Amino acid sequence: RTKLNLAYNETTNTKIVADIIAHIRTAALGTKLIGHEARIKKAVQQLRDKHQFNAIQEKWLIKIESQLLVENVVTLEDFEKPPFSNEGGIKRWNKIFNNETTELINELNEYLYLQA
Repeated sequence: RTKLNLAYNETTNTKIVADIIAHIRTAALGTKLIGHEARIKKAVQQLRDKHQFNAIQEKWLIKIESQLLVENVVTLEDFEKPPFSNEGGIKRWNKIFNNETTELINELNEYLYLQA
């Protein structure tokens, strides 16, 4: 039960921080606040626009997008936890994304929280 409470608190805090960053960014840039789902879909599309992903990579991007809809933030550490660890963890993701998983996740997070 203690582990469950700790995990819940960590998840809740991560979501709160992500939302605070989004609000501050919006206020600082004077842009319109967009909803959680729209922000995620826009960020994933920006990633797609910048890269040419093959069909297999697209399938895995959908998994990242789905997880973002639940968690707000995806970090490299998340790849060693379910649901990503169920799919082979960071080693599998690096193989699929040609050892560029770190760069892609950083880029995606930038689109989510730093760009207008």
